Amino acid sequence: MEKTSSPSTTSSKKHTLLENDIQVHQDRVDEVMAKVRRYKEANHFQIDQIEDKGRSLVAKYCQLEDPMTRRHTLLEDSLKLHGFLHEVADELGWVKEKEPLVSSRDIGSNLTTVQNLLKKHEVLEAELASHEARIDGVTSIAQELVSSGHFALARISESNQELLFAWTKVNELASQRSQMLHDSLAVQQYYLKVAEARSWMNDKKPMVSLEEYGKDEDTTQSLIKKHEAVALDIETFRTKIQELVSESQRLLSSITIDERSAIAEKQASVEASFHELEELAANRYHHLVEFKQFHQFERECDEVEVWIMERLSVANNEELGKDLEHVEILLKRFTDFMHDLMASEDRVLNISRLAESMVKANHTEASMIVEHEGAIRELWEELKEMTDARSMALAGAKEIHIFNKEAADTRSLIQEKDSTLSDDFGKDLASVQALQRKHEGYECYLAALEKKVRTLSQEANRLCSTYPHSADPTCEREEEVQQAWQSLLKRSTYRKGKLVQAEQLQHYLNSYRDLSSWIISMMAMMQYDELPQDVAGAEAMLANHTEQKSEIDAREDNFATFKALGEKLTANGHYASQEIMEKMKHIEEGYEQLLDTWERRQDDYQKALNYLIFMRDAEQAEMWIVSQEAFIGNEDVGDSLDAVEDLLKKQEDFEKTLAAQEEKFALLHRETLVEKMERMEKERLEREEEERKEERK
Repeated sequence: MEKTSSPSTTSSKKHTLLENDIQVHQDRVDEVMAKVRRYKEANHFQIDQIEDKGRSLVAKYCQLEDPMTRRHTLLEDSLKLHGFLHEVADELGWVKEKEPLVSSRDIGSNLTTVQNLLKKHEVLEAELASHEARIDGVTSIAQELVSSGHFALARISESNQELLFAWTKVNELASQRSQMLHDSLAVQQYYLKVAEARSWMNDKKPMVSLEEYGKDEDTTQSLIKKHEAVALDIETFRTKIQELVSESQRLLSSITIDERSAIAEKQASVEASFHELEELAANRYHHLVEFKQFHQFERECDEVEVWIMERLSVANNEELGKDLEHVEILLKRFTDFMHDLMASEDRVLNISRLAESMVKANHTEASMIVEHEGAIRELWEELKEMTDARSMALAGAKEIHIFNKEAADTRSLIQEKDSTLSDDFGKDLASVQALQRKHEGYECYLAALEKKVRTLSQEANRLCSTYPHSADPTCEREEEVQQAWQSLLKRSTYRKGKLVQAEQLQHYLNSYRDLSSWIISMMAMMQYDELPQDVAGAEAMLANHTEQKSEIDAREDNFATFKALGEKLTANGHYASQEIMEKMKHIEEGYEQLLDTWERRQDDYQKALNYLIFMRDAEQAEMWIVSQEAFIGNEDVGDSLDAVEDLLKKQEDFEKTLAAQEEKFALLHRETLVEKMERMEKERLEREEEERKEERK
């Protein structure tokens, strides 16, 4: 391929020409500076401007050197960059050419094709190995450029990484394809072994699929020996199947190609074929053995049938006995018979178990086996039914006699307990509570007796349902016991209720006595002979009277409770309701009288206190007036200005004191409690008089 000049090469040539041009202008700059020096020597009148211009020119010329050097370096680096990128592009092109070969998914469909593909891939891997040196050379150039600090450091690294990535990828793909081809080779070798195993099993299958089991025991035994030889060959072949299992598991866990489902399917198929072969062999052997057992089964059925017929004649006996003693004798004999029967039940069960096992194994004579076993089972069930019926009949006769005796005993016991109940409910709380405790013990005994009655009733129900032919007399006896028991319960409940009412009455009477006694004591405390004579005594007596009211108020709930209890007892129909109402009325009247007495006594105490306070205040006022009479009666008007002023001051103090006492004197004119009550009574009488006059009009 012909190479064209890169932009970097063209730029480098242009820069060389520029460097030469700058070098040529060096002489012109030197010539200008020489002229500046000559003008200076000639003392030119504009020498300062000329020197400035010369220095400016030299400075600008010197400034061209650094950019020119930098551009020269950049152009050299650019030339190296484009050379490196060209090498990378060539190598990437070669790698891309090989990538389709190593990424091919063709792994062959048979053993020969896989072997050919594997040889071609080994040649490709050798070619890749020989080309690795060129890749390393390009990578070394990239490392040198990076180490030198090239201006296109990022681009160089990116291109180098792209090349390394492509190279790594093509090697990985080559490795993967190598692994896939080796896996494909192993899979095709496994498929060949599976085909050989399937061929062997197809040869053995007809031998274990025969349905000929022999017509007699000797023929069957001969067939069993031949079958055992074939079964031994099949068991030996199991090792070959296990080897295929191990190889398939190894392939499934290691291969990278998409053959796992096919391997699993073929392995499952060959295992299923082998299991089918084993099952056919096992089934044939099982049928041969069971067919041999069939003749033994028929012989056992005949023997058991004869034995059952002999026992049926005994179970058909209908004799039930004339009395309890006779029934017990028949029961003992029949119990011995049943023990002997149950001891021999295993013979029948063995036939059923043997028939069940042969039927579950799908024996060829299953219908005949079921027929024989069913006939034996029907005979046995008939024998058991007749035996159970005979046993129940004998047991029923005995149970009915026992029930009749227990019913008579229970009824006598109930009548005995009924006669012990009395009509005494006690005269006081202690005697009532004693009778209640005695009745509780009586009820405990009844609870135990109730269990016996309930058990007897349950037994009667059971006997009536179990033995319908004897239901009428049994139910009659049970009804007699129930009537006696209900009568006893009714009387016991009645007595218990009366005792509860008696206890309530005694508690109520105790409360009545307590409240009556308290009312009497409070009334006695409020009785008095004379009123107090001073204010302190009146206040103390009034305070004591107030405490008595607090005690009365504290007892208010007791009176309310007493009344509520009385009303509840009478509302519930207590047998002593009349007496309770009398006591309740007596307590209410006493309580109202107590409150009225307290109010009257409170009024007397208040009047006495009001009177005594008035008398005390009047005496104090009179004493103060007497004490001021000397000051008022003094006729001294002073004999000097100081004396007069002193008297005026005393007069002012007196007037202030007099003004302060006016409120106390005003209180003496207030209406006393007695006066107020007299006034109110007078006003009431006047209103009543006016009302009477209005009515007469």
